[in-house]
Amino acid sequence: MVPNVVHYITLRPDNGSNDENMTFLHYLSFLGVHQHIRPTHVIIHGNVLPRGEWWRRTTNDVANIFFVNVTGDIPTSIYGRTLLRVEHRTDILRYRILYGMRPCLLYLQ
Repeated sequence: MVPNVVHYITLRPDNGSNDENMTFLHYLSFLGVHQHIRPTHVIIHGNVLPRGEWWRRTTNDVANIFFVNVTGDIPTSIYGRTLLRVEHRTDILRYRILYGMRPCLLYLQ
C-alpha cells in the first residue's frame, strides 16, 4: 500500500538571495494537492521555511503540513561531480528522501 503523503522540497536559491517568499503558483500547487489528492500529510523538506502572504494562505487552507529541516544534509556532489544548480540538488535530495537514505525529524507547522 502506498502512503497518501505528498512531499515538497524547498531550498534557498544558489544566488544567495534570502527570498523565501512563496508565490501564487506554489499556493495553487498546494491547494490542488489538498483538493484532489487529499493527502494525510504534506511534508516540506528543505533548508528554508516558506513565508509571505501566499504561505499564510497555504497554512490556512491546507491541513497537516509538516516541515523537515535538512540544513546539514543538502547534497553538493554526486559520484565526484559537483551539483551546480539548486534544481540538481533537489533531485538527489528527493531520491534520498523517497528511498529512506537519511534520517529526518518532523516539525509540525
